[in-house]
Amino acid sequence: MENEKDRLSILKYRLEILEQKHAAYGKEIAELREALGSAMRQEPCGSQQNARVSSVTRDTPDCVGVEANAVSYRDSSTKQRATSSFPRVRINIERFIGENLISKLGIAILIIGVAIGVKYAFDYQLISPVVRVVLGYLVGVALTGLAFWLKKKYAGFSAVLHSGAMAIMYFITFTACSFYGIFSQEVAFCLMVFFTIFTVLSAISYNLQVVALIGMVGAYAVPFLLSDGSGNPAVMFGYMAIINAGILFLAFKRSWRLLNYASFLLTWIIYGLWLGFGYQYDRHFMLGCTFASIFFVIFYFTFLAYRFIQNDRFDVWSVSLLLANSFLFYGFGYALLDSSNRGVLYLGAFTLVNAAIHFVVGAILYFRKLADRSLFYLVMGLVLVFITIAIPVQLSGSWVTLLWAGEAALLFWIGRKLKVGYYELLSYVLMVMSFLSLIFDWQVYFYETEAAMATKRFVPLFNVGFLSSSVYVALFGFIGYVAFKNRSALLQDRYSQLVKLMGWGIAAIFLLAAYYSVRLEIALYWQQEFNVRMAYLMKLPVHLHATQFGTDCVDFRIVYISLYSMLFLSLISIANMRWAKNPAFAKLNLGVSLAALLIFLIHALLHISNLRDSYQAQQVVFAGSAPLMNLGIRYVAFLFVLLLLGVSYYTIRKVLIKEEFYGIFTIIAHVTTLWIGSSELIHWLYILDFSNEYRFGLSILWGLYALLLIVLGIWQKRKYLRVASMILLGVTLVKLFFYDLLLLDSLSKTLVLICLGVILLAVSFLYNKYKNVIFEDDGQS
Repeated sequence: MENEKDRLSILKYRLEILEQKHAAYGKEIAELREALGSAMRQEPCGSQQNARVSSVTRDTPDCVGVEANAVSYRDSSTKQRATSSFPRVRINIERFIGENLISKLGIAILIIGVAIGVKYAFDYQLISPVVRVVLGYLVGVALTGLAFWLKKKYAGFSAVLHSGAMAIMYFITFTACSFYGIFSQEVAFCLMVFFTIFTVLSAISYNLQVVALIGMVGAYAVPFLLSDGSGNPAVMFGYMAIINAGILFLAFKRSWRLLNYASFLLTWIIYGLWLGFGYQYDRHFMLGCTFASIFFVIFYFTFLAYRFIQNDRFDVWSVSLLLANSFLFYGFGYALLDSSNRGVLYLGAFTLVNAAIHFVVGAILYFRKLADRSLFYLVMGLVLVFITIAIPVQLSGSWVTLLWAGEAALLFWIGRKLKVGYYELLSYVLMVMSFLSLIFDWQVYFYETEAAMATKRFVPLFNVGFLSSSVYVALFGFIGYVAFKNRSALLQDRYSQLVKLMGWGIAAIFLLAAYYSVRLEIALYWQQEFNVRMAYLMKLPVHLHATQFGTDCVDFRIVYISLYSMLFLSLISIANMRWAKNPAFAKLNLGVSLAALLIFLIHALLHISNLRDSYQAQQVVFAGSAPLMNLGIRYVAFLFVLLLLGVSYYTIRKVLIKEEFYGIFTIIAHVTTLWIGSSELIHWLYILDFSNEYRFGLSILWGLYALLLIVLGIWQKRKYLRVASMILLGVTLVKLFFYDLLLLDSLSKTLVLICLGVILLAVSFLYNKYKNVIFEDDGQS
């Protein structure tokens, strides 16, 4: 803020500029009137100009003179305006440098020069310590007297001198106490308190932040300018606490943010450096805890003080520094406790104490109505943050995950139901943290359960791991329900995109948690079965170890997980059709369902074939006692595939309602049918001991299916089915000539060629018979 004299000077300067402009405009108006009158008196030229504008401009000398006059006048006025604007910029820069910048640079250079000169005298013992201190005080007093003498006429310059004088007073007092022992700590503290009070009152009197900034915050550099490593940290931190107390007092009077920010950064930087390089647990533990608490409290109320009084709104910087103060204090306190063997036991309690401090402040704000809702929610948010931190500090395992998820659910409910956007944003952070913690819990749970299987039987679904995952899923189900029923207040501001993204994130976390909680149980169950079967197998004679009795569990685990995945996707599709009816989610789920179907066809179906091979081997080894489930699992799997395809079909018909999706689904359904049909053909050929004929059978099956696609394409007027038939026929012919004919015997070659030939003829006949229907309706198919 500028003082009254500076403001008057600026107003006078602006008035002078306006008067100059006014005079220039008056002269311009007079010249324009004179030129206009001269033009009106010359009648012939004017009439000619009205009759023939272009010829008069070229041929009439008088008119040329008028035009030249006008051009000349415009140029001169332009030059005049340019000339009049140039001094304004030059004077502004000159005023800034002469009245502001130079004075500040001068006092800074003076202080540096004094510091260097004093240090030189210290190093070479030119003067005694007492004389050094006395001379320093004399310089400070002289500058203070000069500042007050010049205050009336040169307030800005006087303020800079006074600030430098106060910095020198701090400098000398600290030196006399810490390095020379001239003053006791009590006397030094009293002097510093006096200087602090004097500087605070002077800053209020001058109404200039620079007085406090240079006079107080500049004093932070004193301990380091002359430090030789032997200083007393108690004196240094007490000295800093006195300065900060003065800044806290100023915070109730003035909103000098730069002063607050500078003192905050310098204090915690100095404290952090001491903690990193000078701290010794056996000597400094209580000292470190005490001053960390003092600094935290001072800056906490410094950042709140002016806003308590003025009811000023917090901006991004204020919120950031308030959070930084809390977390720096917590971080330094955590480090101090962690360095102590007994202190480790109190880390959780220390975290909760931080939460309690913010809760008390929040309660005072709320009941006494000292600030607006945003400040109250910020402070209470800090309470929740430290409770959140206390959870992993004091607890472990799934408790951390569940408490974080519960806290996220509570904050999200408050944010959505009560329209408190700040809490909703905090809940997003907790959601991500809880999900990452859940993933870590799953890893620990799997490996610990697997290791415990040697001595303890695993019971699927009835265990702590699945129970905690179920509670987590229920909490996120509640969050999803609240999000579905309540529109976010943040959708109208700059966080709208984040809210939309987190809407998908909540659904994704809920579904992934629900899916993997059961999938993990399936994997653990079959891992236990594998261990049991391998233990049993080791008791059998060596010649029986070659069977797949033990490895069946690996195949079953993969197949069961694949079937569960298709069932899970089918159920959430049904839920979407029944309640949400969200087309975007339906498209996403269809894509994931297609991926699950492909995994089944490519991967799980292969393991189902392995189970068949194991069944046949065990039939021989164990005299017909092989488990029928090795064969029955195939048809159970086909039912799950049918369920997934049926649900996908109804999703397209009920939710998406687009013909192109139906066409894609039809092709996928036919590919799936042909793939499963081919697998089933190979399966029964192996069961009936005709395994070598699968090539022959596949070629005929594919040819017949291509014929079926042609029939359906003509009947349903679907061009894509006819095109698919042509592609399938092409693949079949390539297989026939480049693979089958090289390996089949003569009889098989004859049969497959005849069958495919008949099929091709049938296709050709159908195209010829229905060519009018096919080609007339191509545009509609």
